Amino acid sequence: MYFKVCISGLTAVGKTSLAQEIVRRYKAEYLSAPEVLLQIAKMRLDVGEDAGKAPHFWLSEEGKAFFKQREKSSELDKEVDNGLLDAVEKPHRSVIDSLSVPLLLPAKNQAFSVLLQANLTQRTERAWLSSPTMSRRNLRNEVQTKDRKTKDILQSLWGFDITKPSLDRYDLVIWDARLAEMVRAKSYGKQQQEIKTKLQILFSFLDIYDQMVQPTVSRKKLGALTAQCRKVYAQYHPIIRKYPRQFLSLPELDQLDWEKRNLTD
Repeated sequence: MYFKVCISGLTAVGKTSLAQEIVRRYKAEYLSAPEVLLQIAKMRLDVGEDAGKAPHFWLSEEGKAFFKQREKSSELDKEVDNGLLDAVEKPHRSVIDSLSVPLLLPAKNQAFSVLLQANLTQRTERAWLSSPTMSRRNLRNEVQTKDRKTKDILQSLWGFDITKPSLDRYDLVIWDARLAEMVRAKSYGKQQQEIKTKLQILFSFLDIYDQMVQPTVSRKKLGALTAQCRKVYAQYHPIIRKYPRQFLSLPELDQLDWEKRNLTD
């Protein structure tokens, strides 16, 4: 088994910031559907080499033109999604940023899938902090438009609605709606505190998952990690919509149907 984390969520929900921190902590490769699509755009379409260096490429004229190309043909998205699905099966540690992959994986798989959820107002505010030259009203409309277009592309291609995903396809679901109430800081400080909180939640579960995919697993270490996970869950349970309950109990963790591995004291 290998460390495979899929992180998913709508535009400006904060996937990239969290995914990059997961990559650093667990020494994994970062594979991003938006970045792969951007590279394809640079190779095959009239998109400049500097595209994507500024935040939110999808807000630029080049980004909007590329979206029109994707709407005309879903083959680009199909190629990217199939490539990322292949990456899940490869023997290396990876973090995959994709809306589609968690919903396309078999029901029983050994990847750890995370869904980040936030309402439109929260996502607009997050996008505005990195694109403050646009009014919040206009940015809100842009986010809504991108959601709709992405939904239409993927629904036409794969048949699912990414704006209403089935939560049973995810191991961990973090919901931003009540996070703002738990964070007192303002503006950029607030955003950083929200990221820190979500990372604390993610790491508490992923530390256990990382142990479980090792060829040799220490029950003593797992016991300490499950205890820490219980503390984090107790503190932040209002924003955790779904989680692997077995991760809070070592006896239940022992019952999980993982690949055969060496269990040590």
